[in-house]
Formats: sequence, structure tokens, C-alpha cells
Amino acid sequence: MTKYARGAAEVVIAAHQAGLTLTYLEEYLSMGFDPRAVDPSMAAPDRRYGLRLGTGRSNPQGHEPALSAPALSTRIATRRNATDQG
Repeated sequence: MTKYARGAAEVVIAAHQAGLTLTYLEEYLSMGFDPRAVDPSMAAPDRRYGLRLGTGRSNPQGHEPALSAPALSTRIATRRNATDQG
């Protein structure tokens, strides 16, 4: 269940302010489960869930898919030494 949505910039800044160095950050455009557990029919044809922005451009066949937004991310950080703080 999604409790706290935060942008990547907020996380990077908060980690730095907490004395951490972000060593890895990866964002994923889709996932194999629906964290909101809303409606199984919301999955894409490949049975993956993602976040879409807008409706996509119109074309003679209808609309192109909307732009994907990051749905999940992995972050790894290490604590800086006291002499490295700054």
C-alpha cells in the first residue's frame, strides 16, 4: 500500500541532510503488482501496473499511450564519516 509518495529530489535532499550519501537510485516505470489494490483491470496487456500522465497524442487510430511516470524506486545510501559531513 502506498502511504507516502515522495519525489526523487525530496529523497536525495533528505538523505544528504541526514548525513547519507546516495550510492544507488533506480526508478521503475511499471511493477508486477498494484500497490493500491484497486482494480485488476487497470493492468496493462502485459499484466504490469504503472502510472500514466495525460492521455497521449491523438492520431487517426485514436490516442497514443500516455507518458509513463516512475512507479517505484530503489535507493541505497551509506552513512558519511563525521569528517566528510558538509
